[in-house]
Amino acid sequence: MEYIELESSTKHIGKCQDIMKKNAKFVVIGPGAMGLLISAYLCRDGNSVAILDHKPKRALALNEVGVEVEEANGHVWRARPFVTTDPQELDVPDFVILCTKAYSLTKVLEDIKQFINETTVIVSIQNGIGHWEKILSSIEENPLLLCSTAQGATLLGEAKVFHAGTGLSLIGPARKGDLRELEASDELKTIFEAAGLEAQSVPDIYPIVWRKLLINCAINPLTALTRRKNGELLSDKGLVKIQMEIVKEVLDVARAQGIELGLSQEEALTLVHDVCKKTAKNTSSMLQDLIFGRPTEIDFINGAVVTLGEKLNVNTPVNFLLTSLVRGLKG
Repeated sequence: MEYIELESSTKHIGKCQDIMKKNAKFVVIGPGAMGLLISAYLCRDGNSVAILDHKPKRALALNEVGVEVEEANGHVWRARPFVTTDPQELDVPDFVILCTKAYSLTKVLEDIKQFINETTVIVSIQNGIGHWEKILSSIEENPLLLCSTAQGATLLGEAKVFHAGTGLSLIGPARKGDLRELEASDELKTIFEAAGLEAQSVPDIYPIVWRKLLINCAINPLTALTRRKNGELLSDKGLVKIQMEIVKEVLDVARAQGIELGLSQEEALTLVHDVCKKTAKNTSSMLQDLIFGRPTEIDFINGAVVTLGEKLNVNTPVNFLLTSLVRGLKG
């Protein structure tokens, strides 16, 4: 196996910088699979990268050994971003990338305020809907980008991530039409692509976010409740019928909200089934959360559809039932 060692400093923004060029400064919050993957790729390309963690032992281990990335072709390499649990150790970054669970957002936003200024761009790579409203209400002056990524990443250990497959990251402004956010979206797209992460900047990210929400709504709670892998859902006719009702409710709420996904109910169900097939052996994030005794993001996925449906007078009985059942589960 091949290794590429990238040195970093042990203070402030991790100095994974190529001395021949001055690239962007990043703080990545949340060293899960996606957070480590993005940090490693950005670091390898010469950007200054720091990871903010909430677990001291894990932060210490990451600083000692770095982040190891194993690619699908067997190539293995290592990057060394700086990792800390103390927000006050961080310099002002150009970008803050949120890779945390949506339910931890309140604490994360308080941490962010300790090291950003008004020019720092916040980037949310989080499941579900509604989290951007919380970010905008807490950090009003900063540009906010939403990112939906199809990168495949799996943790193989606290400091090792398997890059199962490359995928497109779609980036767009949280405030549609905001020129500052559009420029930031284009800039981040360029940085991602230079780092080897396929990306595209889009003017309207919300239909894309809702498509991902639809897929998560129709897969995650059913895998959590049945303890099945994604592909196994398709072998049960009853579960497929439930997926059909989930899809209908999500489309109804999206239309009432003024979001047009450009999909009929049949097309949306086909999209869900295609994802089930492509990720047949995958254990959904919601099922993983239950297995490891962590809180789930049900309130930001199916639960968010229910809450918005109530505001818009759209009935969502199936999503309500699934939300209630998953809330009642314990890992």
